[in-house]
Formats: sequence, C-alpha cells, structure tokens
Amino acid sequence: MIIVIKKGWLIMCDPISDSLKLMHEIAPSATENAAKNLTDEPTKFIGKTTTSFLKILFEPINIFAEKLDYKRKAKLLNWKEYSNADILEIEEDKRIIPPLEIAGPIIDASRYYFENDTLSKMFSNLLVSACNVDKIKSVHPAYVKILEQMSALDARIMNSFDKNVSKAIAKYVMDINLKDNLKSYFEIATNVFYIDREYDDIDVMSASITNLERLGLLKLDYSYCNLEKDAYKMYEEDPTYKKFASSRVSPEQVDTFQTHIRLIKGIAVPTPFGNQFITACVKK
Repeated sequence: MIIVIKKGWLIMCDPISDSLKLMHEIAPSATENAAKNLTDEPTKFIGKTTTSFLKILFEPINIFAEKLDYKRKAKLLNWKEYSNADILEIEEDKRIIPPLEIAGPIIDASRYYFENDTLSKMFSNLLVSACNVDKIKSVHPAYVKILEQMSALDARIMNSFDKNVSKAIAKYVMDINLKDNLKSYFEIATNVFYIDREYDDIDVMSASITNLERLGLLKLDYSYCNLEKDAYKMYEEDPTYKKFASSRVSPEQVDTFQTHIRLIKGIAVPTPFGNQFITACVKK
C-alpha cells in the first residue's frame, strides 16, 4: 500500500489493484469475461497491446523492487524478466489476457517467493499458463494459495512428479511379539520418500510429502506398490532402516518379547487436482 498526497488529501493507493484497473482500459471485455467465468472464450492480445499489458502487469514488481537491497532487487527483477520472456514465447494466436483473480494474486505473492528458484519458477509458470489458451483451463485460483503453503522442499518434490505417474514411498515398522501371544507394532518412520535416489533427512522429507497430501496434490497409498524394478532398493539400503533391521533384543529380554523390522511398500501419485497443478505450475 502506498500513500500519496493529491490536492491536499492523503490518498492510499494499491499498485497491484491500480495496475489491474488499467488492464480493463486495455481490454475491458476480455478481463470482465475472464473474471466472470474461466470457461468463457478467452480474449487474445497481440502487437502493441501485448507490450502495454505486460508493462502494466509487472509494474507492481518494479515498485516493490525499489524497496529491496541490491541483491534481492536483482533477483526479483530477474524473475520478472524471465516471466515476461516466457509469456512472449507463447504463440501469438494462443496468447491471452489472464483472469484478474489469477494474475493479481500471483503478482502479489511473487514479491515474497522469489528467493527460491524452484518455487519462484512455479509462480512464473502459473502466470505464463494463465496467458496461454491451451493451459488456462488447468489454472485453478487455489494454486496461488497452495504455492504460498509450500516450502522449497515441497516444490522440489512436486517438481519431480509427472502426471499420473506414481513414485515409491515406504514405512519402517517394528513388530513386537510379547509373551502370551500378545502382539503390537511401532512405526519407526512413515511416508519415507527420496528424490533422485538421494538420502535426505527422513523426518523433514516425511513432513514435506505429508504436506503435499494435505494440499490435495498427492495421494499416499499403502494398498499398492510401485512395480518398477528396484523401486524400493533405496529404502532397503537406507541407513536408518538397516540400523533397526540389524538390531537385536538383549539376551535378558528374549523371554519377554521379540521384535522384527519390516518395510511396508506404498506409492505417492498425483491426484486429479495435482495433475492439473503439474500442467499449470511445473514446466515439463
């Protein structure tokens, strides 16, 4: 919010909303139709209209960048430039004016999510998708808020998925056999997931993929397993799993209980909502 003095009065101005109002002056019917119904026939913009529109669209970024230190300013303006370039790469007959309820929140949020390359690229991809007639139907207004609730690791994980393609996940479970045939179990780790066969912090990774399930982007299912060859080899070789699997009950406890470590196989797969997110936000 910016405060300016005009004819002796203090006036509060929002650069984002003011920029969006100017979009109406460029193509009022286009923005009104898009705001009313995302299924309406989108309006294309070409030639000088493209240049004028993009200048207005990114003006709030220019204003906000002036308040930042040199390093952050350069990074934010770089985000603006490659987003601008990607929009111009869309074929002219497929380039459209994005719905205001999509473009406005993206520009607003992107001012605070530009420091992580993967996450900022997803914001950029969402904006570019909203300007593309072939992708606009995959652009859901909720995706902006979803991106705001994702960490850099969340973005990295989601970036590794393809539409309708599952990846292996696992649980490490300790079965406990007590005296008198009583049984119990303990989950050592759940929703264990690896990216590119790298070993990361299990707890952090588990929290991240669980958040993606909470956001409705992924479904975690232990009633199915991934059939890809060696899909679970990385879990069997996980130092955490091997540590517990090789542990033994002490001799004095043998008569009290026995333990057994097992690996429960599962899959993580994009939901229909997640598939559309991949189309709109993950450039493949």
